[in-house]
Amino acid sequence: MKGFKVFLKDRSQTDLVAKVIASQLAPGDVLLFMGDLGAGKTHMIREILAGLGVDKALVTSPTFAIVHTFEGGAFPCVHADLYRLGPDADLSEIGLLEFMGDGKHCVFVEWGDYLGESDKEGLPILEIWLYFSQERANLEERIIELKTEDLGWQERLGPLSDELKRGGLHIEGTHS
Repeated sequence: MKGFKVFLKDRSQTDLVAKVIASQLAPGDVLLFMGDLGAGKTHMIREILAGLGVDKALVTSPTFAIVHTFEGGAFPCVHADLYRLGPDADLSEIGLLEFMGDGKHCVFVEWGDYLGESDKEGLPILEIWLYFSQERANLEERIIELKTEDLGWQERLGPLSDELKRGGLHIEGTHS
């Protein structure tokens, strides 16, 4: 698994990370969002989708609907939230697995750790872990960890990391 951590001081830095991730996306990509409850998974997805040309006002948490689709951006996208379903859910019933394997949609999954290993097999997955800062002195401070086993994403981690550093963000770890 390759990746790195980004240390963020406020929401504007989270938005920068989202914008840079959006610039690296392609149809067929699958982004799994995991981490602390309330750490900003939906906010980050909203900002990534905005970077792809989707109206932010349309992006809400799909906690109750489970899956939202967006056709108005650079390419079709799907936003799913597995929180209510839990780790043992049958995902074939909600159609998420079909979107994940079609090569046409970029798929964003909140609580992606609820996916089974067989559901993820062979897909271009980037894991995005969002955590609150350990110090908690500033409630807006976050740590975002980007990790992947996918070779295509591993190649994109370098440019992604470089762009974040140019934006003044603190990065730890290596992308290679």
